[in-house]
Amino acid sequence: MTLISDQNKEFKYTFSGFMIVAIVFIIYSNTFQSPWILDDFQNIVNNPRIQISSLSLKNVTESFFSNTLTPEKLYRPLSCFTFAMNALAGGTNVFGYHLVNISLHAATSLILMLLLVLVFKTPAFEKTPDREKYFIIILSTALWAINPIQIQSVTYIVQRMASLCTFFSLISFVFYIKARLSKSSRQIIIFYICCMVVIACSFFSKENGIITIPLILVIEYFLFRNGDFKILAKKEFIAGFSIFIVLALCFSFYTISLSDLQALYEMRPFTLYERLLTQPKVLLYYLSLIFYPLPQRFSIEHEILISSGILSPPLTFLYIALVISFFTACVVSSKIPLFVRLGVVFFFVAHSIESSVLPLEMVFEHRNYLPSVFLFPPVAAALYRIFDNYKSRQKMRTAIGFFITSLIFLIGIATHTRNFDWRSEEAIWFDAMKKAPGNARPKQSMGFTIGMKDPEKALYYYSKALTGKMHNLKDEKASILANMGLIYFHQHLYDTARYCFQQSLETDNTFQIAFDYLIQTYMKEDEWDKAIEMIDQNPNSSAFANLKAASLMHTGDYNQAIDLFREIYLKIPENQNALLNIAEGLSMAGFCNRAGFFYSIYIIKHSVEPQVYLRMSKNYFFNGDFPNASKLLNVFFRLAGAEKAESYYNNLTANLLAPAIGINKMELFIAGEFESYKKNIKWLGSKTNKDINSGSY
Repeated sequence: MTLISDQNKEFKYTFSGFMIVAIVFIIYSNTFQSPWILDDFQNIVNNPRIQISSLSLKNVTESFFSNTLTPEKLYRPLSCFTFAMNALAGGTNVFGYHLVNISLHAATSLILMLLLVLVFKTPAFEKTPDREKYFIIILSTALWAINPIQIQSVTYIVQRMASLCTFFSLISFVFYIKARLSKSSRQIIIFYICCMVVIACSFFSKENGIITIPLILVIEYFLFRNGDFKILAKKEFIAGFSIFIVLALCFSFYTISLSDLQALYEMRPFTLYERLLTQPKVLLYYLSLIFYPLPQRFSIEHEILISSGILSPPLTFLYIALVISFFTACVVSSKIPLFVRLGVVFFFVAHSIESSVLPLEMVFEHRNYLPSVFLFPPVAAALYRIFDNYKSRQKMRTAIGFFITSLIFLIGIATHTRNFDWRSEEAIWFDAMKKAPGNARPKQSMGFTIGMKDPEKALYYYSKALTGKMHNLKDEKASILANMGLIYFHQHLYDTARYCFQQSLETDNTFQIAFDYLIQTYMKEDEWDKAIEMIDQNPNSSAFANLKAASLMHTGDYNQAIDLFREIYLKIPENQNALLNIAEGLSMAGFCNRAGFFYSIYIIKHSVEPQVYLRMSKNYFFNGDFPNASKLLNVFFRLAGAEKAESYYNNLTANLLAPAIGINKMELFIAGEFESYKKNIKWLGSKTNKDINSGSY
């Protein structure tokens, strides 16, 4: 009987696990093509250390150091490695990334289910009847997995960092409980070692995985010490907390110094003091989102009134008092149900890093992925008690069963519905503008998304963003102004563009894009000497060496331009434009053969690129070798195609960074060769048709 009973239990849990996985994939089935947004671009899409082309040791190692701002530091290596594997498999196609994210969420749900099974084997809950255990485990797991609060951790691709961190944290809890329940010394040692290894994996997925250590103390306190607060004074708890403090300090000093902390707060629209005052309100807001999960309440952007004092606004004191009293009561009071105490204390402790002194943005929904895991067992336990109280009233039990089924269905529908807001960048930011109308980021991002598709509307959103609340005052304002300048630049309104770039640089004089395009406004108007003068005056002039060298080419100073292009190429051999520019400079300086040598090196990697043959033709043309110039023009026409040849030519003449100096002087020659090429094409076509018709083909 025991064997059959165990087999039935195993089947029930296995079947329920498959059902939860299926529900997760159904709910997130409309997100496989959700676009890249915000930090996705810097961390994944535009990150050369993530967008790898081969599985070499060098590429794998570099993916561990993929933070573009601090490339010398290890940066979330496990998460970044998974992104690199996605990039290797599918480049920047979002489908593969979403498939991994959803699969990871499903796997984390199964780990949570296993964790809850073990929770009911601990001294605190081991006497719970099997039927009640099963009900609480499955319903809690389902409610956690389908809640809309998890959307950002799943659908927002880069937040795989948060979900992978949680995945490993939950596994560490599993190993810890197994170690505590085991009676074999050998197994205890193995489980503790596994626990420590997995905690390290959590940390290397995202730094706040360090919070796993105090969370293990929370689990120990409630599941093995029955929440007796007197035990908090014991040596093991003090030692465990001390270890966490030491590791947290090491982590803090590794990631950010005190001077950096101060500098980062200077860029925020709030101070450290204001952040600490506001976070209790934010934590209670998170709880309201979790337990009142209407789709319209969720957003990539939230408006939160920042508290500037204990009574400013007046409810600030109430929020702080509620959090402190609720947390304290759950730590010390034995009258509160143990599951409620565990869920609440776990929630607040899990938030203690991202809701503390770090100068992070005030609100982000993905921060609840780990903190929310123990919030649902109390809900499931309460529903079971209600259901069990009506044993003799079948109609009432049916109604309660229908309510629970409807609850799961409606929350699942809410998550699926909310995911439709992630169908495109325009949809995401339009939704955010409705829900956070006073914030700058949704308008700025909408302007960026629309861009040159509708420049007037993009400029409208950018201008509105300038008057909104910004998360990073310096960076966001400089970026908005630079983006406005880019639109005017591409509309050939160089004076207006120049004004925007200058305003951007007044906001942040290190904003490289603004300075880059400010120089290009002068280059577009053939003010080469002005462009060179500005570059020379910039403290970071080496960053604009390419622009200076291109300007020197236009002034006829080919030797200095060649020297600069050589320096660029030696520093970055992957910069093939520098190689092309060296050839161009040598050609214009009268070194036809040496130019041909560099062109031939370029062709090794770019044999089907039309522009290089047009440039080589120009090289021979200016050297008086018209037959070779003609041959290379025909190669250009063939590769570019008769329909696109003119477009290639126009793009080449407009290229500021890889100029083809003097190509306009051979326009008549090109036009004559092009006419001959088109006649040959027509003649070959008519000859082929005749051969086919005569049967001799």
